[in-house]
Amino acid sequence: TQEWDPETGAFKPPARKEKPAKQTGGEPISGPRLTRLHAIAGAAEKKFGLSREDIKAHLKSFGYESSKDIQVKHYDDICNWIERGGVTEPPK
Repeated sequence: TQEWDPETGAFKPPARKEKPAKQTGGEPISGPRLTRLHAIAGAAEKKFGLSREDIKAHLKSFGYESSKDIQVKHYDDICNWIERGGVTEPPK
């Protein structure tokens, strides 16, 4: 509903909803991405035997102490590495 503006004698224009800021890559991943990462890690542990310690070591190579610190710009690379069972390059 529109609100009446007594000063102008007209309805106020509807407030515009601000679009969320685009992620540039330097900010930490969102909660849903973190949940997905943990699900991928759990599946890789079962499928490949990739341990949590292996994953933590890989995160440290990016300079992260915790998965909560992962930046958007590294998220896909880290997920892909986990999905491949800790292999850096896919087999050719």
